Amino acid sequence: MIKDFFLVLLAVSILEFALKAAAVYYNYSVNGASEAQVVAEDLAENVRSIMRNEGGPVAARTIYPILERNWTDLGYAVAIVPSDVTIRSIENAFDFVPAGIPEAWPPGDFKEASVQITAEAFCLQCHTEAKVGDVLGTVTVHNYLQRDFAIWFNEVRLAAGLAVGKIVLHSVLLFLILRARMEPLLRLRAVVSSLSKAYGALDQRAEIRTEDEFGVLARDLNIFLDRINRLISEYPS
Repeated sequence: MIKDFFLVLLAVSILEFALKAAAVYYNYSVNGASEAQVVAEDLAENVRSIMRNEGGPVAARTIYPILERNWTDLGYAVAIVPSDVTIRSIENAFDFVPAGIPEAWPPGDFKEASVQITAEAFCLQCHTEAKVGDVLGTVTVHNYLQRDFAIWFNEVRLAAGLAVGKIVLHSVLLFLILRARMEPLLRLRAVVSSLSKAYGALDQRAEIRTEDEFGVLARDLNIFLDRINRLISEYPS
């Protein structure tokens, strides 16, 4: 019984992990694109904040790698691709070719979102060849399924240790409970086993220690043995 209980708890834990994995995949299928869109819009706003500062293109060369590393640590792959008008403007005004964050997409299943960054009035100080409304660059974000499963796996590793401890604890508690509850039954079994043997003494009685079902059964057995003894004593020899 203990073994069966242990296996049932183990199966339930495995089923729980499998259901959570299915939920992760379902959430990715339904919300993966919208999550990527939120990240793309946030990253685009970061770029606009950099552009509002004087010397934005120079600062961007330092800040872009930090942004890339931060989003990569969160499981996203990002790219910032400058447009031709941005490349010409920065090359002429600052004497370097802006690289943005080059596209370097790892393999895997992903949801993609893109946001175009358009020129505003304050942008024209650095983007000298652009006009208001021109596309200065495109932010692209890939949200990978493996990111969600990596989060799920980290949760499983933590939960698995707790689940094993819980299963062992429950099994030990069940063993102790069964041992306490089965003791009266085992005593009854010993009495009945002795009575079933040839020349078993009919003066044996089951010990009554509890008032539960086992105690009632022991009392009924004793009453039955008393009746048997009376019948034997009344039967003429």
